[in-house]
Amino acid sequence: MGNDRIDDVAGKVWKALGEQGCVMLSTLPGLVDEDANAVQLAAVSLVRKGKVDYIREGCALSVRLTKEEAEAYRRQAACG
Repeated sequence: MGNDRIDDVAGKVWKALGEQGCVMLSTLPGLVDEDANAVQLAAVSLVRKGKVDYIREGCALSVRLTKEEAEAYRRQAACG
C-alpha cells in the first residue's frame, strides 16, 4: 500500500473522528468505508504525526483526535 493511499484513508479517518469524537478502532473501517488494514495504517500514521490519541477501554481500543486537531476540525467545519 502506497503512502498516497494511506494519506487518503488518513484524511477520511481524521474527518470521521472530527464528526464522531471517540471511536472504537474496530468500528472505524465501517465509518470510513475502507478495509481494516488501511484504516490501521492510517491511524498509526495520524498517531505518529500527533493528530490522534489511542484510548484503551478494557480490552477495546479507541481513537480520537487530539484536542488541537479537534479544534482544527471545528474551525474547518465552521468555514464550510
